[in-house]
Amino acid sequence: WEEVSKPAMWAYCEMRMNGMPLDKGGLQLFAQYLETEIKQVQAKIDGYKPGLNPVSPKQVGEYLLSLGIVPKKKTATGQPSYSDDALEDFKNKHPMVDLILQHRELTKQLGTYAVGYGHFVRSDGYVHPSYLADGTESGRASSQDPNLFNVSKGRTERKKKLADMLRACFKCPPGWEIVEVDAGQIEIRGAAHLSADPAMHEMLTAGTDFHMASAKKFAVAVGKDPEKVTDLARENAKTSNFAAIYEIPSELGGMLAGRLGIPNKDGEALAVSMFQTYVRL
Repeated sequence: WEEVSKPAMWAYCEMRMNGMPLDKGGLQLFAQYLETEIKQVQAKIDGYKPGLNPVSPKQVGEYLLSLGIVPKKKTATGQPSYSDDALEDFKNKHPMVDLILQHRELTKQLGTYAVGYGHFVRSDGYVHPSYLADGTESGRASSQDPNLFNVSKGRTERKKKLADMLRACFKCPPGWEIVEVDAGQIEIRGAAHLSADPAMHEMLTAGTDFHMASAKKFAVAVGKDPEKVTDLARENAKTSNFAAIYEIPSELGGMLAGRLGIPNKDGEALAVSMFQTYVRL
């Protein structure tokens, strides 16, 4: 209490009082852009199936079933799942699948961020979230009203564009700067300590970017040039690294394929390459 919890409590109180500057006008412009994009995507959807509501699982399921698209993933009731993860495997099967995914992403950005964040901007031009010191299953802190701890960075070029537009709405007063602080890959460090994995220890103690170094090692494992890995490949490696800690190892390949939108064989190859790289993990 005295060494960790109490000091953290006062720090979070100060953070809430200070708040985070958020340009409401910028959010409104972002919302207008999203609304325009949604209309254009909806028009393309109507070209294939007039009146289809892309956010309705029932309508989407019935239409894709008529196209012969039946995802392997199931809902809790045993029915085919038409969630975003389930549809990622079928993006190349029919143009409608990608259009539905686009529409859902734009709608989420509009409701959750462009409009949702706007409700919390106070008269001082700041949002003042509540901070929860142990608000996640992993033990990390979180925030709510609004949630500023999960502002998307985007794992695809399309999503990254939207994420950059949202992040541009955070504007501080002249003479000030916004500093983003990372938790220092603390779960990765915990896993390295508990497993005593030599490769993880070497990378962490060298002070290199662990996820970028991982991306290069994974690239070698699948026969690619490690010097040509991209920021997107780093994000995928980051997802893989955390998944290796939190997910069931025997299911890691399939999970990575679904989450990263890659073929199952590539997901399995990535999982194998991870455990070949981090042999004690």
